[in-house]
Amino acid sequence: MQSVRAARLATLFCASLCLGALGGQAAAQSPRVLIFYKQNGYIHTATPTVVSTLTADWTAHGITVETTIDSLAFTTENLARFDAVVFLNTNYRNGPLLARAQEAAFEAYIRDGGGFVGLHSAIPLNGTMEESIWPWYASLYGGRFRSHAPYRAAYITMEDTTHFSTRGLPVRLGLQDEWYALQVNPRDVPGTHVLATVNETGFHPDSYMGGDHPVTWIRNFEGSRVWVTVIGHDMGSFSNTHFQTHVRHGVLWAAGQDAPSTGLVPGRPRPQAARAGESSGRPMTALTYTGRNGARLHVYVDGRTVAVPRGERRDAAPTPR
Repeated sequence: MQSVRAARLATLFCASLCLGALGGQAAAQSPRVLIFYKQNGYIHTATPTVVSTLTADWTAHGITVETTIDSLAFTTENLARFDAVVFLNTNYRNGPLLARAQEAAFEAYIRDGGGFVGLHSAIPLNGTMEESIWPWYASLYGGRFRSHAPYRAAYITMEDTTHFSTRGLPVRLGLQDEWYALQVNPRDVPGTHVLATVNETGFHPDSYMGGDHPVTWIRNFEGSRVWVTVIGHDMGSFSNTHFQTHVRHGVLWAAGQDAPSTGLVPGRPRPQAARAGESSGRPMTALTYTGRNGARLHVYVDGRTVAVPRGERRDAAPTPR
């Protein structure tokens, strides 16, 4: 995989030298991000408002955003369209979010260099459900939820002020949130780098971590850029413009859109097949069911379906709307 990435980067470098104009167009390609906010447990009622806020902010800064609560979006073909996938307030309290085939598609996406961003309760819950149902996801995250105290104001400190997602922000930032205490400190997890911590002065014991309380961190996991923050219970944090910038730049970093000197791994160009699908307007298939009689039913990400009779050799596409 590393040799493949090296070859891609070498090709892009040569193209930029020989075809400056075309190279400039390629560099200007809008990063594409998927926000997944299916909640299978505790319902954060502000999540739809947060999704709208993030979508408006990211779109205004040149990011193409798609949002979904539908696990059918997790196919190899569909995920290849995105530079990063964001899990917002997802959790496993009442069982799995994805079917095993969908989990496998996401794992392959990460291993191919796709970026991941985890916001607030996307964090594994106490390492229980995720450990037994989807242990790979618990490993991806680099931290585990333990508990939290009541919602309150606190100050976070940008511990690393040179990273793309912290550069230019106030070193000390006041926010209101429910501050998660972690079962495993991300600082002790190999391959994890802490970006920000919260000051625990006055904290309830349920939120106390002994004075070292990470809230934002990054990882290099199986070739992917992982950016995580446990902040984001509601608009109390997301209405803060500095925090919005912190998250937006975290998404851009995960998507490989930062300056080369700040990255853990090279940016991941989206496959040509995915780009062709985008430019043609052809809908992306989420699932295909094959009946006992050989007929097929294509289910598309946008919800449309097309039945293909037995014996027909064609990839049916629904009528555009």
